[in-house]
Amino acid sequence: GAYLDDLAAKFPKLDSGQDIVAGSALGSDFVKYLKLDLTMDRKSGWPGSAADVSSLYDSIILPFYRDAGDVRALLAAWDKRITHETAVLRMPRAGSGSGFNRMIRRGDDRDAERARDKEESRLEDEAQKEFRERRLPDLQWQKERDGLLYGGDLASGYAKLTQLLRAHLDHPSAQAWLSELKALAAGAYSKNSEDGNGS
Repeated sequence: GAYLDDLAAKFPKLDSGQDIVAGSALGSDFVKYLKLDLTMDRKSGWPGSAADVSSLYDSIILPFYRDAGDVRALLAAWDKRITHETAVLRMPRAGSGSGFNRMIRRGDDRDAERARDKEESRLEDEAQKEFRERRLPDLQWQKERDGLLYGGDLASGYAKLTQLLRAHLDHPSAQAWLSELKALAAGAYSKNSEDGNGS
C-alpha cells in the first residue's frame, strides 16, 4: 500500500518517466539488455507494470489480508485500492503522448496540438465517467461482499449491499449482484465462490 501511495503522489512529477512506469516492466530496454525477461517467473502473480494497480491488489494484497482473517485490515485495503485505482485514471497509457513525447511535439503545428489535447481531454473525461458509473460501484460491491465473507457485521453488510444494488440498478453487473445477494442471504455463497476478479 505504501508503494502505491508513493506512486500516486509522485506520478504527476515524473514527466518523461510516466510512460516507463505505465508500461510493461519486462519490455524495458534495461530488462532486455540484461536478459532479465528470460529469468523472471511470469507465474509469480506480480503484475507486469508498476502502475497495474488492479492486478497487484487482486493477486497479492487482497489475498494476503483475506488469509490473515483481519476484516478491518481487509476493508482498509479495499479503501486503498479504490483510492489507488482512482489515481491511476490520471496516469497515461504507455505511448499516449505524455511526458517526453509531449515535449517533442512542441514544434508541431499549434492547431494540431490543440486538437490532440482536446481529444486527450475528452478521452480522459470519458474514462473518469466510466470509472464512476461502472468500475467504482463494482469495487464497492466487492469490498462489501468481502466484508460479509470475512467476518464483518452481517446486518450492516447486507444493508450496504442492498443499498449499492438499489443505487445502481442499471449497472451491467446488477443482475449478478442480486443473485450473489440472494445466495449470501441463503448461506449458499462462500469464500470459495468469490474469485477476486469482480462480478
